[in-house]
Amino acid sequence: MAPERWSIARGALPSRFFGPPVRTSDPMSTSTRSRAKPATESATQKSTPRASKPPSRFWRWTKRLLVTGVALAALGVLGLVVLFWYHGRDLPDVATLRSYSPPQTTRVLDRDGELLGEIFSERRTVIPMSRIPRVMVLATLAAEDADFYQHEGVDYPGIVRALIRDLTSGRRAQGASTITQQVVKLLLLSPERTISRKIREQILARRLEQELTKDEILHLYLNHINFGHGRYGVQEAAQFYFGKDAEDLTLAEATLIAGIPQAPARLSPRSHPEAARGTSVGSISRAARMSSIGRSGQYASCFSSSCRST
Repeated sequence: MAPERWSIARGALPSRFFGPPVRTSDPMSTSTRSRAKPATESATQKSTPRASKPPSRFWRWTKRLLVTGVALAALGVLGLVVLFWYHGRDLPDVATLRSYSPPQTTRVLDRDGELLGEIFSERRTVIPMSRIPRVMVLATLAAEDADFYQHEGVDYPGIVRALIRDLTSGRRAQGASTITQQVVKLLLLSPERTISRKIREQILARRLEQELTKDEILHLYLNHINFGHGRYGVQEAAQFYFGKDAEDLTLAEATLIAGIPQAPARLSPRSHPEAARGTSVGSISRAARMSSIGRSGQYASCFSSSCRST
């Protein structure tokens, strides 16, 4: 006999016989998730950035000092630009020095050529560069501006050297004005000692270097500078101190004359021969050294055809 089959509908028995549906899962998927969980946690740990260590106090202060220094430097540069722009307005035209015509001595002669008298406001006789000997040029550079043929009107390293020497000696021991600056002060500006005049002098010195050659600037200086005892220009100085023309000066004589403009009353060979001689000793050695390297070195311009060889 065939066994009896039960066919019971869901609604025929009470609900307590039917529990909630049981979810079955693949054991392989469970193990896979259990293995994947550490990998996920590891990736999460790697993606989370570590807390950075705060910078030390030293580096914080270093950064602040650097930022402050850069800001102050920028303000300083801006201030210098504004300062030079302000003092650079309404300056004299350096091109007027091309027509250099200073007061000169007028000499009155008789019919035989003998000197009867002189008329002058400044005792000066202008001579061309061809009559100025090379020893006079070298002596002037050694005494006043050894880097004259290298700088562009203002000798900035020379200013630093003079400042250091003044600070170490405790007094104003050395000037820093170049020959170009002295020409500007003598012919274009007043001799007043103010910061404003010094700034204007530096601006005009740069402009003059662009307008005239070095030899032309040196020609103005040697014919215009005061050599003491009311003598202006190298020709009058040579005649007064040694009774000869400038073109006949020796190296020793030239160095004596070249040092006078630094302090005409104190370094006159007539009034203070010992002081003048002491100043010329250093100038002679510097001039000799410059002469030995001049023809092939930085002083080659001193040996051009514009200067008289002696």
